Amino acid sequence: MFYRVFSENSGFFDRPDQELERFFAPHKRGAAAGITINQMHMPYPFYIPMAKAELNQYLWNEVAPKSMRLCGYFGCPYIVIHGFKLAYFLGSEEEWGRTEAFIHWIVPMAKEMGITICGISWRAPAVMQKRRLSGLTA
Repeated sequence: MFYRVFSENSGFFDRPDQELERFFAPHKRGAAAGITINQMHMPYPFYIPMAKAELNQYLWNEVAPKSMRLCGYFGCPYIVIHGFKLAYFLGSEEEWGRTEAFIHWIVPMAKEMGITICGISWRAPAVMQKRRLSGLTA
């Protein structure tokens, strides 16, 4: 049921970066008044098993990069990425594979922007995480 509710594009991230910055300008002004934005959470999920391929491509190619740019707009040094929850639909190995692919895809942008990626629910066995994710930190 959850995946059906979120299987349509809301259009929010269809907006150009400048429009998104205008939307969030009051938040940035509020932060300038003495609130430090230490971390942001990237929208979740980034893969919906029962959604059309176009929506999943949109989540990776539009929502993720714009989320990173908004993190930079706020001068926020950390962004939290939640691991995929796909074991029920695709099995745990495929779940980790897609999470890993997303991490490897987004890391170069994070490095370029000086943003540290924080992970939640990255459920691969520790040996796999150490082996596959080593070398990704700046």
